[in-house]
Amino acid sequence: LGSDCTYSVSSHGALCDAVKALLALSGGGDGGEASESENDDDGGGGRCRVILGHQHRTLPAFLAGRGFAVNGWGRDPHLDMFVKTARERGLVANEIQTTKLRWHGLLNVTLLELTIA
Repeated sequence: LGSDCTYSVSSHGALCDAVKALLALSGGGDGGEASESENDDDGGGGRCRVILGHQHRTLPAFLAGRGFAVNGWGRDPHLDMFVKTARERGLVANEIQTTKLRWHGLLNVTLLELTIA
């Protein structure tokens, strides 16, 4: 579980590599003592995941010249860039939930689940 892990798009690759290495530690070796039902798994050796929180910085992204995300206002392009980097690094990024903390969309928060592809 993490939040505010990076503030720079250039750090996305390193974060994804660290997450993948952490998840890989749990997927192999001798750590598979839990049953399938305990892991909510279909026999793949344990379903570990990482949950990240992302606060959309819509206005700062726009002011930095990055424009808006493909889904428009309230979602900054940094999350889309992170998801793309995660996919390129062998991770699957699934959005669990997005919550609007203010009516104007400047403080939306998304929870993202990361697993190994």
